[in-house]
Amino acid sequence: MNFLAKNTLDMALALARKEIYVSPAFGLNGSFCNCKNNNCWRVGKHPFFQEEPKKSSIDKNTINSWWRGKNFNLVVHTGVKSRLTVIDIDTRAGGLATFAQNLAALEMFNSTFSVETGSGGFHFYFRCNDEIFSEVDAIAPGIDLCSQPKYTRDLSFVIGPYSQHKSGNLYKIRNNLPIQEITSKEIYKIKELV
Repeated sequence: MNFLAKNTLDMALALARKEIYVSPAFGLNGSFCNCKNNNCWRVGKHPFFQEEPKKSSIDKNTINSWWRGKNFNLVVHTGVKSRLTVIDIDTRAGGLATFAQNLAALEMFNSTFSVETGSGGFHFYFRCNDEIFSEVDAIAPGIDLCSQPKYTRDLSFVIGPYSQHKSGNLYKIRNNLPIQEITSKEIYKIKELV
């Protein structure tokens, strides 16, 4: 089933129907984060529930109540709870070039739900039953794994479709396909290709 959505609330509800936990993130006012911190270093990229950042839900009534009348970005919680691992191709550290040269032609990246990020990178969503820990540069410089946090105090998530990036660009659905399965063995094989 493809995801039918036109804004972050619609997308949150669509993901929740797939038992992927979501929560609101601060939206933007121009290029400023609605958290009201003038020195915010995670503009539009941090959970609205600052005292309870792990707070999330798959319940449609709860999600609707959170979004009521608000301009929110979307937090998509990864890891065991959501059975979700996201391979994050960043524009930094040559991530896009490494992806284009070594991974872009692989079927797995062309047959699953994916998002173009506001900065021009990509998020590839995969269902995963294995405990895979989140790590920056896990696959190669600029290619991260967003999955299970290594420590219980940590939080692992990505910003979801229809959210606004500080550049003014939106996170856009790239391939509106069902989320495919991935195993830890497949992730290790990807690492060997770069």
